[in-house]
Amino acid sequence: MTCSLLEVVTIQGTHVTKTNKLLTTIAILCLPIVSYAEVLVCTRKDGIETITFERIDEKFIQQTTRNNERNTEFTGNYPFDIYLEDEIFLILISAVSSRSQAVELNAKVAFASLYIVNKETGDFVGSTVDSGLGVVEREGDCIRI
Repeated sequence: MTCSLLEVVTIQGTHVTKTNKLLTTIAILCLPIVSYAEVLVCTRKDGIETITFERIDEKFIQQTTRNNERNTEFTGNYPFDIYLEDEIFLILISAVSSRSQAVELNAKVAFASLYIVNKETGDFVGSTVDSGLGVVEREGDCIRI
């Protein structure tokens, strides 16, 4: 003989209130956890780039906008894995090639990037090793929005 929770509630009519509270608690715990978007907007000290990191599930997606002589508007969306995250630091890493399924690049290039964000101060440092440009280092400030 099987017995569902609904049948238990019907049989034990005096305990309906307690059972309803229990069912409500179980239903709330079973709901999927909603993750709110976390966005870090980082600006280089030299003002050439604005780098935005948006948390999507267990990754961050980087979008970079440059404004200088070479590129008036350059944007790219690159996935970054969370290498380490604690109360103070967020460390992100990414390795991408033009053959990667993650991004579409016009040139045949590969690069690896590392960013370290101090969540207490908002300071960030980053370094990218790029097969076309060499090493590009960045530092600046981030705000969380």
